[in-house]
Amino acid sequence: TSDIQTCINAAGANSSVYLPAGTYLVTSTLTIDQDRVHIQGAGPYATKLLFAPTTDDTCLEISAGASIINQGSVSDLTLFSDDGTYTKVAIDLLDSVGYRLENIVATPTRTAFAARPETRR
Repeated sequence: TSDIQTCINAAGANSSVYLPAGTYLVTSTLTIDQDRVHIQGAGPYATKLLFAPTTDDTCLEISAGASIINQGSVSDLTLFSDDGTYTKVAIDLLDSVGYRLENIVATPTRTAFAARPETRR
């Protein structure tokens, strides 16, 4: 988790973060909080985020707090869990304009696992 978050933070606004093929263990929320950040995997069955939190949690939160987040994207990856111990949210997209979610597979396994888009109007 920390390595991926470090990459996202270091890339900053107006950037892309590429996750090569592989399975990445995510144990806590990954956060995108800057404009025009693009996260791209090698394909939905090639790049997989295994979400294994220790409490009810969100895998990927896209939010700039009280501000609107603009024109980023998440694409070409799978989000999944292999246990039903906690309630999990795959992607929590808050207060966004022009954000793209493309070619993403969210695979539940004995758990509540869903995308929860929400936009300020």
